[in-house]
Amino acid sequence: MQFAFAVLALLVSITLQSAAGSNNGRINSTATNARAATIDVKIDAVGDVMMGWRVSALVQTDGTDAPFKQAHATLVQADAIVGNLECPLSDRGKPTKSKSAKDLKARKEFLLRGTPAAAAGLAHAGFAALTLANNHILDYGKNALDDTLEALHDNGIATAGAGDDAALAWQPAFFERRGVRFALLGVSEVIPRGYGATAHAAGVAPGRDPSTGDVTAAYLHTLAHAIRMARTNADVVIVYEHWGTELLSTPTADHIRLAHAAIDAGASIVLGAHPHVLGPVEAYHGGLIAYSLGNFIFDTQPGIQTRSAVLEISLHGQTVSSWRAVPMLLEQGVPRPAAGPDAAYIQQLLSGQAASIPPATPAPPVARAPATAHGHDLAAQHPAAHGPPQ
Repeated sequence: MQFAFAVLALLVSITLQSAAGSNNGRINSTATNARAATIDVKIDAVGDVMMGWRVSALVQTDGTDAPFKQAHATLVQADAIVGNLECPLSDRGKPTKSKSAKDLKARKEFLLRGTPAAAAGLAHAGFAALTLANNHILDYGKNALDDTLEALHDNGIATAGAGDDAALAWQPAFFERRGVRFALLGVSEVIPRGYGATAHAAGVAPGRDPSTGDVTAAYLHTLAHAIRMARTNADVVIVYEHWGTELLSTPTADHIRLAHAAIDAGASIVLGAHPHVLGPVEAYHGGLIAYSLGNFIFDTQPGIQTRSAVLEISLHGQTVSSWRAVPMLLEQGVPRPAAGPDAAYIQQLLSGQAASIPPATPAPPVARAPATAHGHDLAAQHPAAHGPPQ
């Protein structure tokens, strides 16, 4: 196991040393940009972007810009947007064997996919880079992943966190705005069987030690090295982690340790997703950490997972100078500005004054009682973290 992790660390080192010559992004220089230290740039950070189900139908009927229409006034103010693409964009591929038919039927697992046409809408909305490091990007296999990479790159969106091998999965997404150069690193601690990238297989970059599943000192060293190498080609490094427990907004001690270590290693911003609910935002040592950005575009069950936000981050060169959250509410999977009690609750989630916990698993019904209540399946009273409304 230690040998396997050593090989991974070597792959990361080799990849990052050659990343400046990549076509993934627009950065090809390793020279220090002194002028960037005096420039003001605004970056919007959002959570899970899932272009399937009703959102896919919306794209095909109303056009690729339709999912972003109601949030346009907010998004247009940013120089660039980053987020987590929670599905492949492809018309090809076969459903993964890693998610069993039993789990799919029980709605414990989901197969997600959107149309490649959605990439144009993401570009028009302002997305400069997306992390693909998550537990859905390989739902339809390598062909669908390759189609996703092609669609995004053809539309000028850089990608990180997944690729045809471990070296490519660890490669940062580079982009530049107003002369300030950015690098986005994407990693995931949530990795279904067969989704982890290896030296010879497509997949995602790990967010923990792949040998132990823990946030080990060796893993933190590898992540710190990746951040330092990315900084040789960028002024600002953003680390995007796919971590946590669905519907649980509070970060664990491991998440806090990893996020702090990333900032200490030279990252300016650490972002999180996967819980599908908003979590607290923390200022730490001159950097900014958003432990869970929830859903941004997602055809989800009603409830707390429809409370969203656009995190507007202002940077003065390499330094986070300020931030604010623009509350959003998802309706039929797409965001619109939130107001009143919804907006107040969203701000409480982001400040840590409110928190979300997963609902308790309902006890099985006794034999003499019907498995329904008021004509509805009992399971519907405890909806999954995501999934189309019934």
